[in-house]
Amino acid sequence: MTAAEPGSGDAAEARLAALFPGDLAWCAARVRPREVLPEAEPLPSFFADGAFERAIATFAAVYPQADRRSVVSMWSMYYFSCLTLPCLAAALGSGHRLPVDLEETSLALGEHGLPTAFGLARDAAPIADGDGDARFAPLFARHLRPVVDVMARKGGISAKLAWCNVAAYVDYGVHLACARPNLPERERRCALALVGDKTAPDGLPNPLFGAIRRVEENGETVRRRKVCCLRYMLPGIEGCGSLCALPSVRQQAAA
Repeated sequence: MTAAEPGSGDAAEARLAALFPGDLAWCAARVRPREVLPEAEPLPSFFADGAFERAIATFAAVYPQADRRSVVSMWSMYYFSCLTLPCLAAALGSGHRLPVDLEETSLALGEHGLPTAFGLARDAAPIADGDGDARFAPLFARHLRPVVDVMARKGGISAKLAWCNVAAYVDYGVHLACARPNLPERERRCALALVGDKTAPDGLPNPLFGAIRRVEENGETVRRRKVCCLRYMLPGIEGCGSLCALPSVRQQAAA
């Protein structure tokens, strides 16, 4: 990769930040130009050369007695929130697709080895009018599917657990976007299809379908996971309340 022009990182960062106005501004800290994140490691080598395992070990040291699966699951939630929420915000709020293909994206870690930001190699691309239904296909096919696979193989968690972690953030982001009164109806249908259709944007079965349900509880509608995230196994970590898939954990939290 050739050296960036002086100031080009600042200009690229400004273009990215413009995609996240108002209450979405926090997203700009999660996806940044690759040249302003010199400490970030390219994701192909991160997952292939042991950096993923080292990051998990660093995070696991915070919870030395915890089940490793719960550590990996919690680490993955930082990863998936950092990735999916900015992608949703850019696509549904500003009509742009973030270039987050696994092969050209890097990852910066912060305290305790947790993901803090993704480094992007290119500017976000405007989504063409006729490309609405496929706007999230690259995210699924060229990032989420291979990453869930490697997290399951190397992290020791089930793919269903990892996908439910993805779904928790995508479902949240989708319904936050759909609550905006100015969201066009076509955008709304496209967003809801991410969690409501049995087929994913890349044409394969949708692992997010049914992962988050809405149920009636004490007279109100609440979100409920299909697969527990195991965070209750980490000491000092607050449970997820009514979202938890396990009745015993929900009852304990309510006691």
